Amino acid sequence: MKRLIVSILICVAAISAAAAQVHSDSSLGTVEVPDGVVVVLTNSDSVQITLKPVEGLCQLPAGRYRIDRWKVEEYVVGHVWKLEGVHFGEEAVFDVIAGQKVELSVGEPVISSVIVSSSGSRYRFDHSLIGRLSEIVEISKNGARPEPPKLQIRNADGSYQGTIPFEYG
Repeated sequence: MKRLIVSILICVAAISAAAAQVHSDSSLGTVEVPDGVVVVLTNSDSVQITLKPVEGLCQLPAGRYRIDRWKVEEYVVGHVWKLEGVHFGEEAVFDVIAGQKVELSVGEPVISSVIVSSSGSRYRFDHSLIGRLSEIVEISKNGARPEPPKLQIRNADGSYQGTIPFEYG
């Protein structure tokens, strides 16, 4: 079976010419995406679609879709920061229903998670960024990994303070 990969730029009230030939306006639903977020979906026919919303809205033919990844870029003081959501579970599957609107919970905010485990007197700290659909969120600065974060620890009475650098890997 041949896998068809199509990148479609979808605007508020328009859909690509190829899809428009197959679907009438009455079979379209609206997908709401946060501003600035680009989303890559796969439909039930294994066609890959890239959503670049205008004013947060896109239209798609009715059907079942799965979010493959999302990304958002922001320019801050001469640097390009990018967040990208990957490795989704079942939460990433959604249905577009003709004439109705569905909101995709992608993009910011993301959760910074630290998991602490111990073995005897040794402690292990695992850090990750988690998206709203429980996906892994990767971060980059100018196309590369930024410096690893640091964890600051202090006890309740303030008599101990320390900084632990994380390492990638």
